[in-house]
Amino acid sequence: MNTTRKRMIGVLVGFVVVMVVAVVAYGRLSLSVSPSSPSQTETSSSSTSQTKTIPAPDFSFTDEGGSTLNFASFQDKPTVLVFWASWCPYCKAELDGIQEIYAEFADKVNFVALDCIGSNGETEEAGRATKEEHGWEFPIYFDSDVEGQASYGVRSMPATAIVDTDGNISVTQLGLLNHETLASLLRGMGA
Repeated sequence: MNTTRKRMIGVLVGFVVVMVVAVVAYGRLSLSVSPSSPSQTETSSSSTSQTKTIPAPDFSFTDEGGSTLNFASFQDKPTVLVFWASWCPYCKAELDGIQEIYAEFADKVNFVALDCIGSNGETEEAGRATKEEHGWEFPIYFDSDVEGQASYGVRSMPATAIVDTDGNISVTQLGLLNHETLASLLRGMGA
C-alpha cells in the first residue's frame, strides 16, 4: 500500500508540473498573438526583419453606387484597406477611429473600408445601416464575392493592410488598429 501511495503522489506531482509549464507557456504565447499586441502589426520597412516586398493582390469589389472597382486603381496615394463587418464590434471601433482621422488624411490617403458580405450573414444593407448609424463620412465598399477576403487570406476581422503608392503592402494588422497608431503610421509614410 505504501508503494501505491508513493506512486500516486509521484503521478500527481508530475501532473502539477506539466500543468504549471502549460499555463506559463500558454500565457507567453497568448501575449505574443493578442489582437491588440504591437507584434501583430507587421511592417516591411528596412527597420524590421521583414525586408522583402509584398505586392498587394488586386481584386474587384463594388462601391456604394454599385459600380465595380479594382483595388489596383487606388495606387495614386497610400491606401488603408480594412476588412470589416457590421456584426463585429472591433471593426466598428476601428472604423470609428478612422472617422476621427479621416479629415486630416482624406486628401492624402485612400480609405477602402471593405464590408465582407456573406461573412456570418453580413449584407450590404447591414453595412449601409452601420455606416449611417455611426456617421462615417468615408466611403464603404462591398466584397460580395469574397474575392478580397480570399486574396488577402482574411479569416478574422478587423484585418487591415496599408498599401504604398508602388502597390506593395507596407503594414498589416490583425485585430483592432487604433487611430493614433494608424495616424502615426500614415505620417511615417509621408501622408
